[in-house]
Amino acid sequence: MSAPALIDIATLIEATPGVNGGRPCLAGTALSVRQLAILQREGLSADAILDEYPHLDLKRIYAGLAYYLANKAVFDGELDAERYEQNGPNRARQSMMAKRHNQG
Repeated sequence: MSAPALIDIATLIEATPGVNGGRPCLAGTALSVRQLAILQREGLSADAILDEYPHLDLKRIYAGLAYYLANKAVFDGELDAERYEQNGPNRARQSMMAKRHNQG
């Protein structure tokens, strides 16, 4: 009996021009790592994400979360800037303060 082949984690994330603006997505899907970052920031676990998106699998979800966490400062900076643009300085400040409070 032979051992299963190892999966190169880089094959689980792909960026395709014309799909989600060329942003990195879970391979074979249009679900972007950015969307995973949003879900994770909202408190969803990998299992909860799988419940929401049953066509995915945990290996791609974890690969996407690893990609997000490896690039967290970039993703969080973009998402916070977007929130600031949408909600103005007061709402963005409240959100950042709430996030700090929840981490403490």
